[in-house]
Amino acid sequence: MEYSNFIGYLLSVSFRLLKKRIDKVLAPYDLTAPQWGVLSRLYEEDKLTLVDISAKLQSDPSTIKLIIDKLEKKRLVKRKTNKKDKRVSNICLTEEGRLLEKPLKNLIIIEIEYALKNFSNDEIKILKKLLKKMIINLTKGESDMPLIKDYKLELFPPPCFPGAVHWSAKVDINGDLTDFLPYLNGYFEKNTYNPNAKTLVCSFDNHKVAIRPKEIKIGNLIDKNEGEKIAKQVIELINELWEKKDELTPNYEKKEPPKVIDIYKILPKTNCKKCNHPSCFVFATKLSQGDEDIESCPELNLREKELLKQLFFG
Repeated sequence: MEYSNFIGYLLSVSFRLLKKRIDKVLAPYDLTAPQWGVLSRLYEEDKLTLVDISAKLQSDPSTIKLIIDKLEKKRLVKRKTNKKDKRVSNICLTEEGRLLEKPLKNLIIIEIEYALKNFSNDEIKILKKLLKKMIINLTKGESDMPLIKDYKLELFPPPCFPGAVHWSAKVDINGDLTDFLPYLNGYFEKNTYNPNAKTLVCSFDNHKVAIRPKEIKIGNLIDKNEGEKIAKQVIELINELWEKKDELTPNYEKKEPPKVIDIYKILPKTNCKKCNHPSCFVFATKLSQGDEDIESCPELNLREKELLKQLFFG
């Protein structure tokens, strides 16, 4: 079998060679091929959102955000708050960015013509048609697939001490939520989000849920049956949101969790170790990081629990 004849290999090599040439001609302008990709979408239609640009380029929003950040530093684009939705920014060309359209476009046309120099007009039309058809196939295939295809559920009964009645669950997922976390951050109104730690903590049907790229933790469960039920509902919600990702607005901003000291002030401070941690302060740290649940402390009274919920979710 000749792998050098695989369509994937041929597409990959041709893309890399063309990108290399485009990077070279754009170097005097301190630009790269991916940056040209974003600028070209804005030359076609100005004042797009980050999600719009990502969709047009079939690229991940987090990657596009980094490119936009660099273009903004070069003063070629700027962000403007969307009048209809103040949570969203429109990416707009600056005057400097607009002035570059003609010289950049001419350079790119020269490189494309070089790559197609032995092609007839009919061959070019057929190539475009076939590539567009392939893009449609691949785009449809991706949207039809669930983000979480399978998962493994572990349920943990309450510790054996008086007052411990709540179960917890850990869901190991077959998938990667890294790039989807900003969308979940935009969807949930009351949550905490740490993009560096890749952790989002939210409330779902009165259960604290900590979502990470490869796992989901759920607390405050009555029994095993509820654990299975809530885990299934959380997975279904994430897959449902994934299907309509284009309708969501990702939020890359950090949403700070409560400070450890503020959590600690509410705790009973008995250091009873019933939470399986050496002290209340350690428990407060774990709670802030999303590694523990409020119900893991049997010494909390109803008022203290309510205060902690308010502290986390408002």
